[in-house]
Amino acid sequence: MRGEGPSGVGTDVIIVGYIRLSLVRGSNMKKILLGSTALLAAGTMLGGQANAQIELGLGGYMQQWFGYASQDDDLGVGGGANNDFTGTNTASDTEIHFKGSTTLDNGLQFGVNVQLEGNTSGDQIDESYLFVTGSFGRIEMGSENSAQYKMQYAAPDVGIGLNSGDQTNWVSYAGVGGTSGTFRGAFGSTFVEVARANDAKGITYYTPRFAGFQVGATYRPNTNEDSNGPVDRELQDDGNTTDIFSVGANYVQSFDGFDVAVAGGFGRGSSHTRGADDPTAWSVGANVGFGGFTVGGSFAQSIDDPAVGDMTGWDLGVSYGTGPWAVSLAWFYGERDGGGAGSDVLQAEQNTVHLSSSYALGPGVKVSGTLGYQDISDEDGRGEDNTAWYIVAGPNLSF
Repeated sequence: MRGEGPSGVGTDVIIVGYIRLSLVRGSNMKKILLGSTALLAAGTMLGGQANAQIELGLGGYMQQWFGYASQDDDLGVGGGANNDFTGTNTASDTEIHFKGSTTLDNGLQFGVNVQLEGNTSGDQIDESYLFVTGSFGRIEMGSENSAQYKMQYAAPDVGIGLNSGDQTNWVSYAGVGGTSGTFRGAFGSTFVEVARANDAKGITYYTPRFAGFQVGATYRPNTNEDSNGPVDRELQDDGNTTDIFSVGANYVQSFDGFDVAVAGGFGRGSSHTRGADDPTAWSVGANVGFGGFTVGGSFAQSIDDPAVGDMTGWDLGVSYGTGPWAVSLAWFYGERDGGGAGSDVLQAEQNTVHLSSSYALGPGVKVSGTLGYQDISDEDGRGEDNTAWYIVAGPNLSF
């Protein structure tokens, strides 16, 4: 899903069943579609009956993991901690996707994507958005990652997510004040969002891909994912961020057996903390593939994050895949200054190395594993460092 953009090459779910919807019929369908087209395509492509009513396909994925981690004891901030995080653990990541679309006679395609978390979560519905595609490009409206996030490329990794914070399922960050900045922040990922906004509601436009190039732009009124209330832009010293703009671009092309992908992005929002600079985030990344090998890396910075200040992250890696087998070796470095509202108690850095492999047993079924090492260093003198080794494996299903 990451590093591709809406017209990149990715792994699509296999639709195994359909639920037929009869939400609107006849002329009502036409009126709604015409109205939506007028709004989204600026009235240039109006008209046309849908060839068929929208049908939702069921898809998604399930990942179940079992592993063992060995790490330091007595982790905590301020002394007095008495912990033992060494031992076995299980983890899971499951989503059920409801996706469908219809194409009008004029060529416009309208669709929907709703993603349900397979485990109980504070964010039970993950992404949920409507999209429109045509010769003008693609528009997405709703709760979804920004163009900057979706168009990024990073080091290849075939096991648990090195560049997405998956190691926090196995390694304790208690000694450095927690995992703030690990998800969508450069302390743990180069797939960054301004103020680490998670699937905030907004609107994104992607150009058509031309000669390998594609550009996307996203606007979000605030960082809320599900709230439809009015946006208060008055300075309130509440740490909130409003009016977030971000852009992403990538170039994907093949030259004499070499596959090249290069990406970059930038975003900025308006801070609601008195005396604080507006939060920004920027990122670059690249992949080069040849003969089964892929080499890649990326760099990102989250600047003036309202909770943890400035963060920097980068990774390097290589993978090789032939037939059903794939292996990868990758490294991630992250640094968190802790100068935001959370104070410098959150100042830390981490180094993580993953040696991973995967084997495809059949369509939609593979087994993956990772041998990982992570060194987490407290940089403010009030916490505890942690060094951890872990081995994790499990089946990954897509449907």
